[in-house]
Amino acid sequence: MEQPVLPNFPEAEARAREKGLDNTCCQMHLARQFVKYGKWAKFSKDPEFKKRCEKWQMMVAGMMGRVSR
Repeated sequence: MEQPVLPNFPEAEARAREKGLDNTCCQMHLARQFVKYGKWAKFSKDPEFKKRCEKWQMMVAGMMGRVSR
């Protein structure tokens, strides 16, 4: 019987895909996410959703500092 997916293949494939990305690409992606969450919070009327957006923005800001390749 043939396996449809090799064990640990998705993880290995993701690592290989990420290896091809440069630091600038990752930083730009995170910056766009930061802006997106800010816009969502700006236009939302729900205070709980605004808090979640602020939390996500801080999480993304932390990730921007950790990205180094």
